[in-house]
Amino acid sequence: MNLMQPFVSEKLTLKNKLVYPPVRIKRATDGYADYFHLAHYMSFAVGQVGLIIMEECAVTADGRLGSGALGLYEDGHVAMLAQIVAMLQNEGSKVAIQLNHAGSKSRLESGNIIQDINVLTADEITALFDCYTKAAARANKAGFDALEIMASHEFLISQFIDRRTNQRTDKYADPVIFLTDLLTAVRQSWPEEKAIILRIGTRYCEEDSILFTQKILRNINPLIDIVHISNGGSQMHGTNKGVAYQLEDTKGVKNGCEKPVIVVGGIRDHQLADDILEHQYADLIAVGRGLLRNPNWYLEYLLKHDRKLIPRPYIRAFR
Repeated sequence: MNLMQPFVSEKLTLKNKLVYPPVRIKRATDGYADYFHLAHYMSFAVGQVGLIIMEECAVTADGRLGSGALGLYEDGHVAMLAQIVAMLQNEGSKVAIQLNHAGSKSRLESGNIIQDINVLTADEITALFDCYTKAAARANKAGFDALEIMASHEFLISQFIDRRTNQRTDKYADPVIFLTDLLTAVRQSWPEEKAIILRIGTRYCEEDSILFTQKILRNINPLIDIVHISNGGSQMHGTNKGVAYQLEDTKGVKNGCEKPVIVVGGIRDHQLADDILEHQYADLIAVGRGLLRNPNWYLEYLLKHDRKLIPRPYIRAFR
């Protein structure tokens, strides 16, 4: 297996196995995308990335991670996102968007500080699920091929998964119940034929967090289509963010996971990406900083493997 080979699953087919992950760029105004976002993401489509996951997109205004975060909490957010999606799809890329609520990491405008932790009532959780349902409907209207639900990096869903932050005594003390209800709410407006990606971590407050994550995934297996392993925030304290620094955790999850798995983090070498696929440690390779530095990262790979796949307007630059 290698990066050039198509990825085929029941609900998502990609021209190759390269993913651009949801890297935050903080350029939105009141949640609205603009032409900077179009130019930014278009560079990865021209660079022939198979799946482009647009950055975290808040389901509520107060759930944004700062004023520059994208949003899908208003109908008006759809138009520009739809234009971006259509342009990227025209280059042969598939496009996903990540839905998120930052929870206690939501940033206040005054001093940019972390908000105090607030225990949500049952009614507030129901309202939150409704926000996800509506945001998913808007994402579908914008034409996205897939939806990613952010359940890691210590944001709101992660705060329900992690015992350090979830000390509830009602049914939502169980992260499986919370995720099941949330994903069911998303599916109410997200078409059954379109994929749901779950971005989840492996560094929760458990003796064996990989087994803990595997257990969660087994219980919600019918509700998701692809798993994206990623840890962030204090989950990564003491971790050397070197080459493929999340590969071991990803391998651990994949060993007990029925769904395709995306690996991300410190993968900058073409051969390393191919080796990961060849050994079936992961099914898709996400490259963030490498593509930010060089949107033609994959074209340089094609130069060594199949020049015919380099777009004609660019082939002269790769002779």
